Amino acid sequence: MSSLASVLLLLSVGAGPLPGQGPAGDEVITIQVSPQTLLLNWKTQGDPRVTVHAEVAYGLFVGAELDIWLGDIQATYIKADARGDLVAKFPFEDVANLLTVGTAELTLTATATDGTVYTGTDVVRVINP
Repeated sequence: MSSLASVLLLLSVGAGPLPGQGPAGDEVITIQVSPQTLLLNWKTQGDPRVTVHAEVAYGLFVGAELDIWLGDIQATYIKADARGDLVAKFPFEDVANLLTVGTAELTLTATATDGTVYTGTDVVRVINP
């Protein structure tokens, strides 16, 4: 084997995930958590939720068992936004119970019908006024 072939083989084995991929080959996507500032003692009527907008097609998740998580919290509802991207909703109280004042990094993990895992992370501000 030539030295060039040896170097190329070594680089391909030790290079890690491909660009656009995360751990174990997951697809990395951009997400935005809303609200960007979470009030820990927020009380409101109705069913308050944390919403995650993900830059991945909603259609990839239609027909699959709901396997979309924000940390250890499973999504209670998903839909498409106006662009056809995934929007997932999570119970506010469940998310707030995991946070402390400061900043928090929240990671979405979503498994599509074909088994592809998409992950994305956003940082939010956490306050307790």
